[in-house]
Amino acid sequence: MLFRSNGFLIGGTSSSGISGDKTQPSYGLSDYWIVKLDSLGNKQWDKAYGGNAYEGSYEFGYVRQTLDSGYLISGESFSDSSGVKSENNMGFIQPWIVKTDSSGHVEWDKTIFYYNDSNSYPYWETAYAIQLKNSCYGIASFTSAGISGEKTQPNWDTTTTWHPTPDFWICVFCDSTLNFSIPQINLSSSDSTFCEKQCIDFTDLSTNNPTSWQWHFPGASPDTSTLQNPTNI
Repeated sequence: MLFRSNGFLIGGTSSSGISGDKTQPSYGLSDYWIVKLDSLGNKQWDKAYGGNAYEGSYEFGYVRQTLDSGYLISGESFSDSSGVKSENNMGFIQPWIVKTDSSGHVEWDKTIFYYNDSNSYPYWETAYAIQLKNSCYGIASFTSAGISGEKTQPNWDTTTTWHPTPDFWICVFCDSTLNFSIPQINLSSSDSTFCEKQCIDFTDLSTNNPTSWQWHFPGASPDTSTLQNPTNI
């Protein structure tokens, strides 16, 4: 896939140790493996991501560049918490998302939870993830799981108990570290009538916890302030 850096990122799976173009040992039985190339096809770096079992053994999924020039890697995982995987599976196999920086270093990972067992047909729980414009992430998968974990609807195939037909499933997650409220400006002064040679105190009453202030008082002394509550203006 061609990215904004005019290079290419190749994504797939590998069960190999250090050899050839692969510079990291395998975490488990198979890992996600991505290789970054420049615009001429020269290798810049490679990274492996996985736990102690299989990652992407049925299907790799997808890799996309994010708004901060990092990468979003998605697929499936059989592993519990181990290697670079931080969460245990809820079922036999789960969609697994890895977010990296522009150099491929892991920033966070997310297991998409719902219960399924080894009878899930045909074990495909691969995720395809993209970043949305509001810094949330859309994740598409297909599963025969019922209501469990983050899945709030039952499987539509209720006639088959052995290898039920899977459904398409879409969910959206948002980065909670980016949730903030814009401060709403409000203030009061020690007097509402401003006369020459009179000193006025100002008090910040803004909401949502502002962290810096810039006051302007044209014609006053001083005529600016960065204090939260400037006095004797």
